[in-house]
Amino acid sequence: MEVNFVYSKEVVEFITVAKEYNAFAESLSGYKRVDMVGRFQKIMALLYLKASLLPRHEPLSDFPLERFVEEYEWEQVRESLSEKLGELDSFLRVEESLALQGDDPQELSVSECVADIYQDTKDLVFTYSLGNDEASLEALAHCRVNFEQLWGPRCLAAMAEFHKLLYGDELARD
Repeated sequence: MEVNFVYSKEVVEFITVAKEYNAFAESLSGYKRVDMVGRFQKIMALLYLKASLLPRHEPLSDFPLERFVEEYEWEQVRESLSEKLGELDSFLRVEESLALQGDDPQELSVSECVADIYQDTKDLVFTYSLGNDEASLEALAHCRVNFEQLWGPRCLAAMAEFHKLLYGDELARD
């Protein structure tokens, strides 16, 4: 695959949406809960769509990519959303076996799903911003695989939960 793929319309659009998703996930304090849920529902739907349009290509190596998002950053995003949602940060039953990790693989919170997506997309955006075409190509390949196997199903599960919150009775009390 040629390096020009790195600057294709599909990739640039995905990077743009991923940057917006990450910026939003980092700045939840200024939002009312109902507004935050509505915005997550919309941006996650767009992120999922743009990720599904990324062309497939094989990673050039089996080595793990350099990670830029530290554990404390992941935890900040998770905790910020968890605090905003409070008792509504309910656990989701995720059926896709490839999307499961941990001791009790049947349950994930909305905030964990959002933070996992944040970590993978933020790492990709940071790598892409370095301007190294080969590293960007490798990061894109890994992000696409992670989308298919890990965060795509988590994105759908979180969007379903956000949908229930938006159109159910829980947020009407806000």
